Amino acid sequence: MAKTPFLCFALISLWAASAVCMSVFYSSPKAHMLLRSRRANSFLEELKAPSLERECIEERCDFEEAKEIYQSKESTVSHCFIW
Repeated sequence: MAKTPFLCFALISLWAASAVCMSVFYSSPKAHMLLRSRRANSFLEELKAPSLERECIEERCDFEEAKEIYQSKESTVSHCFIW
Protein backbone atom coordinates (compact mmCIF):
# COMPACT_ATOMS: atom_id res chain seq x y z
CA MET A 1 0.00 0.00 0.00
CA ALA A 2 2.77 2.44 0.84
CA LYS A 3 4.45 1.73 -2.49
CA THR A 4 1.57 3.09 -4.60
CA PRO A 5 1.63 6.72 -3.32
CA PHE A 6 5.43 6.71 -3.48
CA LEU A 7 5.34 5.39 -7.06
CA CYS A 8 2.78 8.03 -8.07
CA PHE A 9 4.89 10.75 -6.43
CA ALA A 10 8.01 9.50 -8.21
CA LEU A 11 6.30 9.43 -11.62
CA ILE A 12 4.83 12.90 -11.16
CA SER A 13 8.23 14.20 -10.04
CA LEU A 14 9.92 12.75 -13.12
CA TRP A 15 7.24 14.19 -15.40
CA ALA A 16 7.53 17.63 -13.80
CA ALA A 17 11.32 17.55 -14.07
CA SER A 18 11.15 16.72 -17.77
CA ALA A 19 8.63 19.51 -18.34
CA VAL A 20 10.92 22.02 -16.64
CA CYS A 21 13.87 20.97 -18.78
CA MET A 22 11.98 21.55 -22.02
CA SER A 23 12.87 24.73 -23.86
CA VAL A 24 10.36 27.55 -23.85
CA PHE A 25 11.71 28.87 -27.14
CA TYR A 26 11.15 27.49 -30.63
CA SER A 27 14.09 26.46 -32.76
CA SER A 28 15.19 29.02 -35.34
CA PRO A 29 13.31 27.51 -38.34
CA LYS A 30 10.10 27.15 -36.33
CA ALA A 31 10.40 30.69 -34.99
CA HIS A 32 10.79 32.12 -38.48
CA MET A 33 7.63 30.32 -39.59
CA LEU A 34 5.67 32.43 -37.09
CA LEU A 35 6.99 35.75 -38.35
CA ARG A 36 5.07 37.48 -41.10
CA SER A 37 7.17 38.45 -44.07
CA ARG A 38 6.24 41.44 -46.15
CA ARG A 39 3.66 40.36 -48.68
CA ALA A 40 4.83 42.19 -51.77
CA ASN A 41 8.40 42.29 -50.48
CA SER A 42 8.46 46.03 -51.02
CA PHE A 43 8.51 49.23 -49.02
CA LEU A 44 5.15 50.56 -47.70
CA GLU A 45 3.22 47.64 -49.17
CA GLU A 46 0.10 48.32 -47.13
CA LEU A 47 -0.24 51.82 -48.59
CA LYS A 48 -0.18 50.70 -52.22
CA ALA A 49 -3.39 50.32 -54.14
CA PRO A 50 -4.40 46.67 -54.50
CA SER A 51 -3.42 44.90 -57.68
CA LEU A 52 -4.82 41.55 -58.77
CA GLU A 53 -1.51 40.54 -60.34
CA ARG A 54 0.43 41.33 -57.16
CA GLU A 55 -2.15 39.58 -54.97
CA CYS A 56 -2.00 36.48 -57.16
CA ILE A 57 1.79 36.40 -57.04
CA GLU A 58 1.69 36.49 -53.23
CA GLU A 59 -1.00 33.86 -52.73
CA ARG A 60 -3.03 31.41 -54.75
CA CYS A 61 -5.66 33.33 -56.71
CA ASP A 62 -9.20 32.66 -55.62
CA PHE A 63 -12.50 34.45 -55.25
CA GLU A 64 -11.51 36.06 -51.95
CA GLU A 65 -8.33 37.54 -53.41
CA ALA A 66 -10.30 38.98 -56.33
CA LYS A 67 -12.96 40.32 -53.97
CA GLU A 68 -10.27 42.28 -52.11
CA ILE A 69 -9.47 44.05 -55.37
CA TYR A 70 -12.94 44.71 -56.74
CA GLN A 71 -14.57 45.44 -53.34
CA SER A 72 -17.99 44.01 -54.24
CA LYS A 73 -19.37 40.61 -55.08
CA GLU A 74 -21.07 41.73 -58.30
CA SER A 75 -18.01 43.34 -59.85
CA THR A 76 -15.85 40.42 -58.71
CA VAL A 77 -18.13 37.92 -60.43
CA SER A 78 -18.26 39.97 -63.62
CA HIS A 79 -14.46 40.35 -63.74
CA CYS A 80 -13.74 36.74 -62.81
CA PHE A 81 -15.49 35.48 -65.93
CA ILE A 82 -13.21 37.67 -68.07
CA TRP A 83 -10.06 36.13 -66.56
